[in-house]
Amino acid sequence: MDHEIPFHIFVFAGMGMLFVLGIVGLALYFGTRVERTRLALIERVLEKGERVPPELLRRTNELAPEAQRRRDLRRGIGLLAWGLGVAVVFYIVSGGQLRAAAWSLIFLFLSAASFLNWYLSDRLESPQERTHGA
Repeated sequence: MDHEIPFHIFVFAGMGMLFVLGIVGLALYFGTRVERTRLALIERVLEKGERVPPELLRRTNELAPEAQRRRDLRRGIGLLAWGLGVAVVFYIVSGGQLRAAAWSLIFLFLSAASFLNWYLSDRLESPQERTHGA
């Protein structure tokens, strides 16, 4: 039996890899372009001797601390649900082998990290910034 892989398989695999690398490259290029533009604007404001607005100092994808905590909690709950779901499905499909269900540990560890981030960001916030809703 000859197990030689046809050449066109390598071509398609290479095209797929180049496509993914192209998308990642474009995302990185435009992300740094936006960051450079923002920093140039801050530099112009400072050259004029004006005060830089806090909104300009915050990155475009940066959330307020309360929104970041909410997102960490939601992400932790979602990853926990995915981890438990993957564990149950892999356990059942594999005929009761725990080794297959161990793949869910990836989601469970990410979930634990999100919960830890949520917990620590709430604890490290200074009492002056803390606002409690009634």
